Amino acid sequence: MDQEHKAIIPRKQKGKRSLERIQIKSNKLIPIHAVSGIVSSIVGKNFIVQTENHLEFECIVSGTISSEHGKASILSVGDKVSFLPPDLDKGINFGSIIYVETRKSWLSRKPLIGVREDVVAVNAEILMIIMSADNPIYNTRLIDRLIVSALVGNLKPALCINKIDLMDLAILNSDLKIYRQLGCPLIFVSAHLGIGIDDLKLFLHGKHSIFTGPSGVGKSSILNSILGYPVQKIQDVSSKTSKGKHTTSTGRLFRIDDNCSIIDTPGIREFGIVNIKKEELTLYFKEFADFYEHCRFMPCSHTHEPGCEVKSAVERGKITEERYISYVNIYETLK
Repeated sequence: MDQEHKAIIPRKQKGKRSLERIQIKSNKLIPIHAVSGIVSSIVGKNFIVQTENHLEFECIVSGTISSEHGKASILSVGDKVSFLPPDLDKGINFGSIIYVETRKSWLSRKPLIGVREDVVAVNAEILMIIMSADNPIYNTRLIDRLIVSALVGNLKPALCINKIDLMDLAILNSDLKIYRQLGCPLIFVSAHLGIGIDDLKLFLHGKHSIFTGPSGVGKSSILNSILGYPVQKIQDVSSKTSKGKHTTSTGRLFRIDDNCSIIDTPGIREFGIVNIKKEELTLYFKEFADFYEHCRFMPCSHTHEPGCEVKSAVERGKITEERYISYVNIYETLK
């Protein structure tokens, strides 16, 4: 647990209830002795809930739970909940979550296994996409996917490039200027040298954010620098694959103050977009807006049709080829 939090650690649980068998209700009936809190992490099938006064309770989901959202994942890090506290005198060792508030925003992805939507984290304002200048080098295809997912989930995307001591800043600015042009904040830092961390803190101040990005880009180092003490393990990039080694196994919420928090999420290598249809993808590529309404055919996929103004804009340099390739790659994965 974090050094500023008091933890209430219950005795070993005898059995665990499967979330597949939970009955979900939409009505709100909350007992007067229920406690409010935020899901700060997930441990197996149990949930660590942090209250306003920074106490943490390990909770299970009650047999019948009231939920104000229709997502496949009943609970995720960042969910605001009400729970019945444990009563050790009566042998009740775990809190029982009985109500989940409406989610204001969410980051979702296709699951690695199965078909159900994987809700990674919820109730933030900013999706801070963290990449590194090198070792491993930034992945613009993944950046574009995450930007789309942010917009779908009512999050504002921002981009942070770490390890800027490993590459010429002029090259980075030239390569990534498209994101500034699209209105996506771009922040350069070196957690190792302490460069740009104050700028990042200033940007995050007063906001609730989700940190995401591939393993090895330095998310944990940046978080440690922001908080001022080590809370996440740091591990080097694999010399065999040049990809990061996973150091964060599940999402975890860190409160900076009452108006600022960060949800750190596990490192990613692939990210499948959910909750949009093929014909809607155009709307999430801002630079297409001046062109797609003038295509010869409507609707237009902007992939093969003659008279496509988007493809013409790519040929004329009005839309970057890299962003167009990202669009086509994403389009082909959607239904």
